[in-house]
Amino acid sequence: SLHDALPICAFRMKEKEFERRLDKKIQDHAKIMSDEKRKKIHTDYAKNHSQNELFAVCIEEMSELTKHLTKIMRGKESMRNNAGCIEEMADVQICLNTLQLYLDLSESDFNYAIDVKLERYNSRK
Repeated sequence: SLHDALPICAFRMKEKEFERRLDKKIQDHAKIMSDEKRKKIHTDYAKNHSQNELFAVCIEEMSELTKHLTKIMRGKESMRNNAGCIEEMADVQICLNTLQLYLDLSESDFNYAIDVKLERYNSRK
């Protein structure tokens, strides 16, 4: 099955561990990891996984975020202080950043793409 073919996601952790570590960083006003260090981690991850593995992990993480959002919509989870949802948002962002590097899409070109989408939204208000 596809799930058996997926690499063990290096950023997977138990929700309570994520919540505990996030709370500690927030309370300690911890220094945020540098862009350079983040880029190195994303690059290492992309180099060590196949295209299919990268795409499959992205799809899986987006699916997990979708599950949390639908639970919020149905009133099964709180929208505020939802560590599970925050964790999945972080996982999706990590995947998007890794995918951007894998596709060799420059930061400026990607930001131009975002600008085009935001300008379109803003013009429709």
